[in-house]
Amino acid sequence: MSLQNFFPYLFFLIISYIIGSLPFSHWIALSKGCDLRKVGSGNVGATNVYRVLGLRYAIFAGLLDAMKGFFPVFFARFVFFSNSEIFAILVGFAAMFGHISSPFMNFKGGKGVATGAGAFLGIDPGALTVGFIVWFITLKRTKIMSLASIFGATSVLIYEILIGFIYLKVVSLIAFLVILYRHRDNIKRLLRGEELRLK
Repeated sequence: MSLQNFFPYLFFLIISYIIGSLPFSHWIALSKGCDLRKVGSGNVGATNVYRVLGLRYAIFAGLLDAMKGFFPVFFARFVFFSNSEIFAILVGFAAMFGHISSPFMNFKGGKGVATGAGAFLGIDPGALTVGFIVWFITLKRTKIMSLASIFGATSVLIYEILIGFIYLKVVSLIAFLVILYRHRDNIKRLLRGEELRLK
């Protein structure tokens, strides 16, 4: 591949990272006079928006975070790059990494769950559906968002291991490990029985 042909791919990856890095939850909270980094869990994600501002704002923030993953993947796969699934996956990771390490937030960010889910919606809707069902049931029963997110990611991994193509197995494993790592402090609190529950 020549440099001229490579540039559009690189440019799209950079744009996807920038889109993923837009800290919508943080901005929504700031618009209401609240800095998520200083209240609740201190995390700049939709869950902390729920703790501080309530369900309506949390849903809005979560949808925006999910769209950061979905739209770059959708346009990469179906509009600009001729149904290229492998490149669409790279785009999804770029958006997810942007959410986790945002230049707008001094290269800090959220857990990557909603943005990763949005990316998976554009890559494998079936796996995302299974993950969402497991996430919802776990959250409904336990009221613990971190546990629901980990179980949801685990179910996506199991789904892909059982019926996914080899590259989807690899992708789901990487996404699972990223989410697990981003929840490492939550896991410690879960083991101590100290993890926060949603009201």
